[in-house]
Amino acid sequence: MIQDNQSNKRTPICRWVVTAGLRLVTAAHFGGPNPDDRVDMILLRDLDSGNFMLPGASMAGALRSALNDVSTGYRQSCISSTDHLFGGGRRDDDGDQSPLYVYDCICENAGSALRDGVAISPEGIAKDRAKFDYEVIPAGATFPLRFDLHVDRDGPSEEALLSELFTALRLLEKGEIPLGAKKTRGLGRCLATNWRLRRFDLTTQKGWAEWLGFDARNQVNSFAMQPQESIEDAFKSSGRVPGVMNNDKRTFFSVSTDAIIDGSMLIRSAGSAPEDPDMAQLSENGHHIVPGTSIAGVLRSRCLRILKSMGTTDLLSEKIVREIFGTDQTANMNYKGSASRLRTMETAITDGPVDLIINRIRIDRFTGGVVENALFDQKPVFGGKIHIELRLFAPSSHEKGLLMLLFKDLITGNIPIGGESSIGRGRLKSGGKVDLLEMTQGKEIPDSWNPEEKAPLALQERLNSFVGDLKAYIAKEAMV
Repeated sequence: MIQDNQSNKRTPICRWVVTAGLRLVTAAHFGGPNPDDRVDMILLRDLDSGNFMLPGASMAGALRSALNDVSTGYRQSCISSTDHLFGGGRRDDDGDQSPLYVYDCICENAGSALRDGVAISPEGIAKDRAKFDYEVIPAGATFPLRFDLHVDRDGPSEEALLSELFTALRLLEKGEIPLGAKKTRGLGRCLATNWRLRRFDLTTQKGWAEWLGFDARNQVNSFAMQPQESIEDAFKSSGRVPGVMNNDKRTFFSVSTDAIIDGSMLIRSAGSAPEDPDMAQLSENGHHIVPGTSIAGVLRSRCLRILKSMGTTDLLSEKIVREIFGTDQTANMNYKGSASRLRTMETAITDGPVDLIINRIRIDRFTGGVVENALFDQKPVFGGKIHIELRLFAPSSHEKGLLMLLFKDLITGNIPIGGESSIGRGRLKSGGKVDLLEMTQGKEIPDSWNPEEKAPLALQERLNSFVGDLKAYIAKEAMV
């Protein structure tokens, strides 16, 4: 590895090895090739062990995207300093190779679950022939992570690379980088801990010998340090703490609360055993689940209703909804496909929900009589709490106003979640404090209030200004 006049040779200075444990907070889907038609979207599996795999490419892409948001702003396409750590982009023919090696991760302690999905029209109606199912790895599964950082004499400085890596791994550690598919609908949320790291000096013969004899799987003998809860503590133990990247350009607006299920809820999941009810509340690992897809679907439909009630034209209403909820190009070739800027969180039902099996019969709409052989049973969940969090990235002021109107309708029972809303299921009511969090250029602005009490005057004025900006935006667009 001696540098010569050929541009593709490298002169290594050192190599950092970083390992950690990743735990899924919500279910995740890392897609793989589908060998048959039994499941529409299957999980990626390791060919040797058959265990589920989180590919290094998926991890690297998520880290790069998050770091790019920090350095340039949400989904900005300009070239950023992240090219130092992750190499040239896909369209950069002259880009350098990434000095960061991200390894595939094999899960060893999880089964899988099957979920049903259906494409929903903006009006809230299921699209014809748009039902699908997909495998997920349930919450609680763990993956061993490994990152190797290769520093060259003629490449970016070690300090700059460590700063970028430190910033990205801190975001991963705090749960701010979801992984896999359906990230904007709550899947793939995760936390990282048990950090270890080691630096190998490749300018010395001893450093090379240590590197060649290194075995990351035997962490007791290969790492001098004990596992640390945070990546910052791990760097402190090594005697070298890099600085985080300055000028954080991320912006988002989020609102959250713990809402009470006012009655019952039924997000349908068909049973697999003969004795199972025909319909039951979606559950995984012994916990009842409310997926982010269910929340996003009803919000999109309500968004159109709110806008039309404010006198907005159909064209403008659809434009605003597309900008927030994204566009599926396969469904409408007139629009460029885009991901949702609104992230809805998957959540478990807590505080003692009760399961009850209910027998029902189907009624003929025309005669009012019982449909023959139409007896079925259901197992909805009664009571309990769910954590509602809506986060909008790169929001404009009028979009904040629309988000607050949606949130108000959600926690006052005007937007039911799940099936059978016509018989009162899926309605929520306020469970106490509501938290606001606004991130502007790296600065967090928190606020909170109790909906059952009068909000402080300053907060009332702030929220009313968002709704006022929405009205002003609609009036302005109507004149164009």
